[in-house]
Amino acid sequence: MDKNVRENIEIYKTYALNNKNKLTSNIQISNIKTQTSNLGFPTSNTAITLVALVITIIVLLILAGITINMVVGENGIFAKATGAKNKTEVAQYEEELRMCVLELQADEVANGTTFNMETIKNKFEEKVKKIENTDDIEFPIAESETRLDGIYKGYEFYIDEKYVAHIGEKTTGIRILTNIEPTGWTKGPVKATITIKSNNGLAKIKPENEEEIDVGGKTEYVITKENIVQNTTFKYEVTDNQGTTTNKTIEIKNIDTNAPTKCEIEKTENTEEGLKITVNAEDEESGIEKIEYHVIDGDNKEEIYTTNVINNLSGTQYSIYVVAYDKAGNKKQTEKINVKVTRKYEDIEAGENATFAIDKKGDLWYSGFSSHGDPNGKGSLSSTQFTKMIEGKNLKEIKCGIRDDHFFALDNENNLYAWGHNAYGQIGNGIKNNANYEITEIKTDGKLFKEVANQDTLSRAIDEDGNIWVWGARTLGNGTNGTTGTPIKLNVNTTFKKISAGGTSTNAWNCTIAIDINGNLWSWGNNSWGQLGLEKSVKESLVPQEINTENTKFKEISAGEYHVLAIDESGNIWSWGDNSYTQLGRILEGTEKQSNVPTMLNTNGIKFSQVSAGEYQSLAIDIDGNLWSWGDNSRGQIGQEKNKKIAIPTKVETESAKGVKFKKISAGNNHSVALDEDGNIWACGDCGNGKLSNGYTSGYKNTFEMIGI
Repeated sequence: MDKNVRENIEIYKTYALNNKNKLTSNIQISNIKTQTSNLGFPTSNTAITLVALVITIIVLLILAGITINMVVGENGIFAKATGAKNKTEVAQYEEELRMCVLELQADEVANGTTFNMETIKNKFEEKVKKIENTDDIEFPIAESETRLDGIYKGYEFYIDEKYVAHIGEKTTGIRILTNIEPTGWTKGPVKATITIKSNNGLAKIKPENEEEIDVGGKTEYVITKENIVQNTTFKYEVTDNQGTTTNKTIEIKNIDTNAPTKCEIEKTENTEEGLKITVNAEDEESGIEKIEYHVIDGDNKEEIYTTNVINNLSGTQYSIYVVAYDKAGNKKQTEKINVKVTRKYEDIEAGENATFAIDKKGDLWYSGFSSHGDPNGKGSLSSTQFTKMIEGKNLKEIKCGIRDDHFFALDNENNLYAWGHNAYGQIGNGIKNNANYEITEIKTDGKLFKEVANQDTLSRAIDEDGNIWVWGARTLGNGTNGTTGTPIKLNVNTTFKKISAGGTSTNAWNCTIAIDINGNLWSWGNNSWGQLGLEKSVKESLVPQEINTENTKFKEISAGEYHVLAIDESGNIWSWGDNSYTQLGRILEGTEKQSNVPTMLNTNGIKFSQVSAGEYQSLAIDIDGNLWSWGDNSRGQIGQEKNKKIAIPTKVETESAKGVKFKKISAGNNHSVALDEDGNIWACGDCGNGKLSNGYTSGYKNTFEMIGI
């Protein structure tokens, strides 16, 4: 027998004896013959010996082993496939981590914060969980300014100094992952899920003060703790199959069952933005999450606000309280307190039965009654306290005339808006016979308006080039006494800067007074009471005429019901028209009740900046901000406490307004309003319909009082 064959036989015998349990009975005789023949043994059936059989079996096992090794060996098909899978898996995980780093960088850049290892440490775990929807991350293992290490899905990884993620080998350490639900602050209960992993297999887990857990070699074990109602800790000693031991402490510290320690209203104040409520709220555990501001009006209607500046309050008197919530949802409430709401304003207008005002935000408010005042075209408005009419248009000036039937408002860009009664086309939108028209913008010839005036059924305006436009009913100024719903430009050989409309068109006693750019006075309309300042023989003028004032130049004008006030460039007050209630501020000769001649008043050297003519009363502000009044006081409309009427300009010196400096005035039908330098509104006169915004609908106030709005 060949020496090599013998050596192979000995090898095969040894292999067979060592692997006898792997022999199979399904070996075919033909195969045995074939294999033994190849080794030099006889092929006769009778010649087959036990040795030959064993040798044959050994050969087959060798061949099978070669095949198996090709499949499952270190370099076999399975190994190569597994290796390829692992490489793919590693590449995938590495890409996931790199994408997370890039997204985190983008977030930091967008927020203008510094991106470094510390920010990665603080935010990377959250970012990975959000993007990959996995809790299988432990981060970091070690800290460094230039490198950060961790474990991701069972693989070691690190982030280098260039913020690039790298995947390493599968970890052989023990990993303990914790998931707390909810993750944020809560009043409880809390659920904690503790996942313990080791690629080496887990031998045992020993919880503190609990029985030891025999894991039995599993690579993963989950412990669930439910209905945790107070902050606590769980400690675990974990041992893997190689005898490595790790200790882990799990802290539950997001439970807060206590109300905030402090919630107090420190102060309330009326600011330009609105009612400001300052609150001192503290919480020693989870911290303050939010504060609610509860406001209750006079009708016990309650509104809740989330900001401490409330700018849409319409009334005067309110009750407020505050509720502070911590981050766990516990709350603490203050006691109710009463507050008086005031608002800061830029413009005012007194009508017949209502008062109008524009606040510092450019929103329009009203108090009282107006049969055509709704800017939505739905009819009347009624309120005993200031209520918002229009918001968001950035208004600066409001005009309604003494009769408050139709309205004009200018915004800060000199766009003109109109609404209200429109039976005579007084809105200026080209439409007539519409009793309640909604707010609309008025433009003519592409021009903006800088001055506007209205009274009952007539409207007047000056455009940015100084031209006068007229529309509505009665004496238009174009030589007719008709009506028009479309603005008409007057043909006057000059340009204008100021205009005012007065009278009542009901009796055709309307008039218009204007000042041209040179300071000259012009007028047209009805002159029954001398209000045009023209000759007595002139009963009516259908076109503008210049008033003779002996070269005196004027800067301010105001036309009332039947009288007119003006201020010259030196600050002197002039008056003409009806004086039945001493509203001219001077004594006429004999039994005269009217004056058609503009005459300067004797004010003992006091100079003035503003005047306002009402129905039968007059108001003025001097250059130092003091308020003056004269005329009819039968309803307290000039604020001169006990007097029924006053014949000469008299300073308002009631205790309530002592020391107050004013900047705007408006005399209405039988009440008056004034605006001080701080943006507060003062009012006096008839309380009917709630127009003084003091809650009253009857009676009167004969002194100027700040109205709570």
